[in-house]
Amino acid sequence: MPTNYATNGNISSKKDVSGQMVTISAYDPAHPHAAKTVGFNSQTITIGYDANGNMLSRSSAAESWNLKWAGAAGSGWNWARLIREIERVILDRGG
Repeated sequence: MPTNYATNGNISSKKDVSGQMVTISAYDPAHPHAAKTVGFNSQTITIGYDANGNMLSRSSAAESWNLKWAGAAGSGWNWARLIREIERVILDRGG
């Protein structure tokens, strides 16, 4: 199945690399090209963003993630700290 687009050019549905259908039913109002509500593998995933459009949270019925950015835009991002925080959450979950 091909990728389907909304009238504004945003993706509305497509298959991922494994052949699973992904649908995007809502985009963030403050960031019109950032997916807000995604359907995948019989679950709904909700994504939250900060004022700059950086992803801050991802949640579904099965899991919830909150990302803590180590710095503010313009003050120098600490990517190593962010990656360590993500790894800690994954390891805490047994991943």
